[in-house]
Amino acid sequence: MKSLSLSRIILLSLHIPVAPHGFLSSPRSRNLVAYEDLSWSNPTTSTPLPEDCPTCLNLGGVLARCGLTADRNYDTPLNAMRGTMPSNQQATYIQGQMIEVEVVLSAHHRGHFIFKGCPITSTSEAPSQACFDEHPLTFVRDELYGAPKNVNFPFRAYVAPLFHPQRRNSNKPSFEEAMVFRYVLQLPEDLVGELVLLQWYYVAGNSGCSHAGYDDYPWPDSWMDDKTEDGEISAIEAKYSVGIGLNPCEEILSEDGNGVPEQFWNCAEITIQPKGESGDNQSSPSNTTKDVGPPPIVNPQPQLQSDYTIVGYFASWQWYDRQKLADPKVFDFRKYSRINFAFFQVNEDGDLWGTDTWADPNLLFGPYNWNGIEGVDMEYCSWDGPNLKVCNFHRYEEGLIYLARQSGAEIWPSIGGWSLSDPFPVMAKNEASREKFVRKCVELIEEYAFDGIDVDWEYPGYEAHSGTPDDTESYNLLLKSLREQLDDLGEKTGKFYGLTAALPCGTSNINNIDIATVAKYLTEFNLMTYDFFGAWSPTTGINAPLYDQDWDNFEYMSVDGCVKQWVKGGADPSRINTGLPFYGRGYTDAKGLDEEHGGKPDKNLWFVDDGSPQYFNIIEKLPDLTSVRHELTKTQYAYKDDGGVVSYDDEEAICDKTEYAMEAQLNGFIIWEISGDLMPDLTTPLIDTVHHKLSDPSLDCKTLSYDKSTFSGYSVLPAITKPVTMSSSLSGAESENGAPGMTCPSIFFWGSTQYNGCTGYFNCVNGSPDPSTLVMCPEGTLYDEVSFNCIDSSSVTCSEESSVPLAFSAAADDPVAVGSKSKMSCPSSYFWGKLQYNGCAGHFECINGVPKEDSLIICQEGTLFDELSSECKIAGQVKCSEEPHIVPAATESELHQDNTIQQFSTPFKGSDYVNVETEDYVVPITEPPMSSPKPTLSPVTPKPSPHPVTNKPTRYPIEKVTQRPVAPAASSFASMADSFMQAASFPSPQYSTPMIKPPPIVVHKPASKGQESLSQMLENLTEGLVIKKSKKKFGRLKMKKKKSKGVEKVEDGKEDKLEAKSNGKKQKKKRKDKKQKMKRKDKFRPSKEKIQG
Repeated sequence: MKSLSLSRIILLSLHIPVAPHGFLSSPRSRNLVAYEDLSWSNPTTSTPLPEDCPTCLNLGGVLARCGLTADRNYDTPLNAMRGTMPSNQQATYIQGQMIEVEVVLSAHHRGHFIFKGCPITSTSEAPSQACFDEHPLTFVRDELYGAPKNVNFPFRAYVAPLFHPQRRNSNKPSFEEAMVFRYVLQLPEDLVGELVLLQWYYVAGNSGCSHAGYDDYPWPDSWMDDKTEDGEISAIEAKYSVGIGLNPCEEILSEDGNGVPEQFWNCAEITIQPKGESGDNQSSPSNTTKDVGPPPIVNPQPQLQSDYTIVGYFASWQWYDRQKLADPKVFDFRKYSRINFAFFQVNEDGDLWGTDTWADPNLLFGPYNWNGIEGVDMEYCSWDGPNLKVCNFHRYEEGLIYLARQSGAEIWPSIGGWSLSDPFPVMAKNEASREKFVRKCVELIEEYAFDGIDVDWEYPGYEAHSGTPDDTESYNLLLKSLREQLDDLGEKTGKFYGLTAALPCGTSNINNIDIATVAKYLTEFNLMTYDFFGAWSPTTGINAPLYDQDWDNFEYMSVDGCVKQWVKGGADPSRINTGLPFYGRGYTDAKGLDEEHGGKPDKNLWFVDDGSPQYFNIIEKLPDLTSVRHELTKTQYAYKDDGGVVSYDDEEAICDKTEYAMEAQLNGFIIWEISGDLMPDLTTPLIDTVHHKLSDPSLDCKTLSYDKSTFSGYSVLPAITKPVTMSSSLSGAESENGAPGMTCPSIFFWGSTQYNGCTGYFNCVNGSPDPSTLVMCPEGTLYDEVSFNCIDSSSVTCSEESSVPLAFSAAADDPVAVGSKSKMSCPSSYFWGKLQYNGCAGHFECINGVPKEDSLIICQEGTLFDELSSECKIAGQVKCSEEPHIVPAATESELHQDNTIQQFSTPFKGSDYVNVETEDYVVPITEPPMSSPKPTLSPVTPKPSPHPVTNKPTRYPIEKVTQRPVAPAASSFASMADSFMQAASFPSPQYSTPMIKPPPIVVHKPASKGQESLSQMLENLTEGLVIKKSKKKFGRLKMKKKKSKGVEKVEDGKEDKLEAKSNGKKQKKKRKDKKQKMKRKDKFRPSKEKIQG
């Protein structure tokens, strides 16, 4: 029996995963999506099953064509509720086009990549390798390191060496030291589909075998060095030579990734449209190869009827968030009169250029067109630096300029911003620099086909931004020169070009502007009527009060006060636009208004937005907050019971501000910024509220007030674009417990159930449909009760009764579903582990001797649950026990049968410590730090489950342990070995996985000679593993936290906000700190602290 146990231990050792290696980063692979988009606090059917190691897909092949980690098989990815994950396409391409892909390697083992595609019908369909093999992508070029094409192996993309002089690292959090690779590949002509899997296959080159074609490959000179460090062998031989007399790698490649050479698999979900359906039409042939003239004129669609100007700021950095949800293609620009693109920047010499060399051209001109033909297609030139223009082919009809103009909206550049205003004083004062800047503005209009200029100098005379008393006159001269040059341009083109400026509301900053003079040159006055109060304020206050607050002496610190000051100074009300904030301001350590606070933005609750949450994030968290209407300022605020308050504008507040502008006969509105109210289902409730009020002046704004008991969605009013929203999908006859006939049968406790003839579906929670989670399928599709997705209606057969995924359902006679222990119960001696189900067709998780009802996992077709490795494996390799059985993870009885074993009676958390006074070998189970989840992209964010996955286990005290002198049983050896091997597989500290783990095992030395103890056997088996031996206390594991990169967030220097403070204190220290220049390369606006448009 002893030898049998040893053989089992050795067999288990084969399944310890190798170190992390890499992943497909663009388009993002399924496992990377599961890592970056996980949600511990609000798991839904649209969020992925959390992944803790996106680089660990060293197993796959016959086990999983898209990779395998632990029990996560990415052939059929699961959601956070362990059902089928909805499709989540990461990119859209055109049939046969050239595409760019990016790979990140965290462990560099040379070798080569191969990319293939396979169309599937749903995420529940496991792809076959034969399908992938039919659609290989052809290597075109290496964008970063110059790998040449191998004519004999045209599908290979070779891996540049680790020491490459132009090495680039990833910009992904936790992978900043990993090397990045970027290739252009050609899609095969026969590959199209709404849902296509792009497979990345990596074969390492660091093993003792010969890869065919390596010896004859023309390795680039930049990949070589003369000699290695020992000076004896050339680097090319050391890095790539496969030696003499070695077996070909193809003869020893394992089918599942075990062994050498190492193999890795990833898959990304993409869409490949047939040619002619994307709008990517090529222009007619011409003799011009680099036409940088104005883009083609488009016929605009009719704008929504309004006599008011609505200006929306498009912040380029928001494009990076939420899986690039805020893409120009998803906005209805008919809702705006003008789009101001934020930002372009200026220097003291008067040069003008963009702020993001990647986002700017992709957004303004549309995605890069890798199929562009020189001499045939038009090129568009991006101003990427001072006097630097980069020209490329683009899919112009998918860009912001084209889409805005087609919708009837103008498109303007906004120049400057809060963190980019320092150069203005010097530039505007110097005549040569000023005139150069004006010329550049005219050229910018000509080359980009803009319709006007928005100057965002914050603010003339503002000392914290290098302002001087001379700025008043310099501002006049700058605007005068701009107006004259724009008029000259208009005479040539026959078009009028507008000129606006983003303007302050603080009295001292307004006094630095000669209102009567600038009124001669400005088309409109864009008043930034927000950021009146924030974390820089002494007490909590309202971000954008319509009228002054009543608990301070801050006069004119409101929308009404700001307008009155500008009108008093000479501004025409009919040319004034007031600001509408689609974001809020958060405070720590407070629960109400006019309270002292922590002095910094609330990044605990609003960590994604650095304490200034976008409206869509506020809406998501409202069910967990108490929301209060502040009638005096006509705004909303919300607080947490344990501290933390946020001021924001909801639909009622936006309606009130719209009504104010109508009554004051103002010109219109500016909105910072338009992605703020873009909900996951693409509805836009705040801008829709503006249009509802403008079209119906009699609309009572009180009818839009937030009521937690009735609010069930993103909007009180119906969406203008008529997408189905959760709040308006149910008729009055349908109760909150679900529509008639659409209830979840009692035997269904989790999952989803079809709605109204499969036109949509509900999520079922504890046997009841949650009405707030209703998702309506897009036109032409129905809810498929087999794949649990909305698919082509012709492929759907709708049942009369509801249905839910198998992984969340249980038949009425299934003992597990009703709590019976007669068939599928975990024996009382088992307190952790997995229990096979239905002849190893799947498995449950056992917790404290009870099978967890919602943990049933069904193995993929052709596989069974292997009770030794705790994995689903090929059926022919699995021997299923007759009795229900779990993976032996140290049963309670076994832990106390051996007098050499001591067991803590409560779970152990890695950040606790254990006091071990004797010479013991201790294998602690450490937990990695929790990562910050990112916002999740889904068609509709369902209501949080009443039983969310927790990401922070309860911290238990460590209790004194009593030994039980029981003779060891032979069967305990294998069980203890399994548990030991699990304990020895320490997770990487950069990942997060709140998985339930067994307590630490403390193995004592044998009490007597002549009997081989378990500790000796484990010691011999694991020779080479590092196990700490100590008489001292085991202290806490301290993790170094990397400082986040990017621009420092500015929460001071707000003279405009603080100038009404008693005695007029200067805040000198804050001004000094603020004079440090900041780069504008971050994807967030610096705390939105005022780059405001």
